[in-house]
Amino acid sequence: SLKLYYTMSTFFFKDFGKNAKDIITKDRPLNKQIQVTDNLTPDYQLVLTAKTRGDEVVADAEFTADVPKIGGDVSVSVDSDAGAEFDITICDKLAKGLKLALNVGSSDVVALENQSVSASVEYKYQDKAAVTGKIDFPSGSSTKVDLSAAVFKNSWAFGLSSSCAIQQEFAVACDKVSGGVQYNHPEYFVTALAHRSGAKDVSSEVRYYRKSGDLQIGTEFLYNYTTAATAATVGVAKSCENGVVKAVVGTSGVVGLSWKKRLDANTEVIVGCNADVQRKEYQVGFNLNVTA
Repeated sequence: SLKLYYTMSTFFFKDFGKNAKDIITKDRPLNKQIQVTDNLTPDYQLVLTAKTRGDEVVADAEFTADVPKIGGDVSVSVDSDAGAEFDITICDKLAKGLKLALNVGSSDVVALENQSVSASVEYKYQDKAAVTGKIDFPSGSSTKVDLSAAVFKNSWAFGLSSSCAIQQEFAVACDKVSGGVQYNHPEYFVTALAHRSGAKDVSSEVRYYRKSGDLQIGTEFLYNYTTAATAATVGVAKSCENGVVKAVVGTSGVVGLSWKKRLDANTEVIVGCNADVQRKEYQVGFNLNVTA
């Protein structure tokens, strides 16, 4: 019999419409950043980053070690604001397609402020389903629980996600519930998402992505049923000999442009800008990524 559908790889609910979203938002820096990645050995990596944040310059360092005994890696990161994080990630050790992660962090390790602990699980079952779960224990506030599931049939993907807060008295408040469906074709993806936040706010999104040769197009339409507010954005990316050129236009009056170029095997540069034609304001950014 003739096969009339496109077999796709599984993905998580957070990746519904990701291709279109990346065209619109990714690789358009609005700050200045230099990142150096040093692969010390096949099992050890050091990443140093310096970037602007408003009028400030901040820096951070992240060291990652691959640990075969646990089937994953361990990483430690620190920043110039005295923040620090410790992560453990285990992949495919207990079961194929299963990823476990633990994160311990603090925004100020000197003053011991804003400590947090989170644990997450991601599981892909063959080409049939993908589920995620995450629990956050931030200091001085409610515990947050995020759950999602996606199932796949032929060229279709269906998914649900929820985000809840558990108070100290074990009262559960559902902050957000989302549902989505995506149709996958070898040349294009169509995604529809619906969200309910809090008690009344209801909104929806429709995203479309298409790739034709060196040209990629991503569109997004947003509608809020509570406020009747609408927004639409179109992004176009074109690959050429001189890199990747991208243009984004939205109904908000903001026009975005970017250029991404790999100078050699170890160096990549990205230049981006946003221009608000209504307010006559603009932002310009520059990222330089070097692998040693």
